[in-house]
Amino acid sequence: MMTSLTPWVKRILLTWVVLWVLSFLFLLTDIDLPQKFGLWPESLGRGEFTSVLGLFGYAFFHDPGGIFHLLFNCMVFYWTGPEIERYFPGRRFLKFVGVVVVVGAATRLLLAAIAGYSFSGPAFGGSGIVAACMFGLAALQ
Repeated sequence: MMTSLTPWVKRILLTWVVLWVLSFLFLLTDIDLPQKFGLWPESLGRGEFTSVLGLFGYAFFHDPGGIFHLLFNCMVFYWTGPEIERYFPGRRFLKFVGVVVVVGAATRLLLAAIAGYSFSGPAFGGSGIVAACMFGLAALQ
């Protein structure tokens, strides 16, 4: 059975692709957008304001140096996202995505704090949204 794209899934997929292309183009000028919008637990712990953007932005940027993370996320989200959006239509789906993004950021921050910030670097990518859709779809079956 082929799934048809729902409005918010289509918008998120388009956002991921557009931001990846922009990130790739900016990288050619030595501006690394995912680094600016990534979730940096260490910076957030120091109270740097720019790191607050990463609490939400990390889920929409992917590594411009490689396309496979983006392609995998898009493929699985294309398969699972529409079913979840049909279950949570409209703004309910946006709330679902928002909660998933915040829980993903909180989990990353908690793990970084527990590990004593021993692993550095930003988190970025929509894998948390994709995983939540996969698990949500499995739970609905």
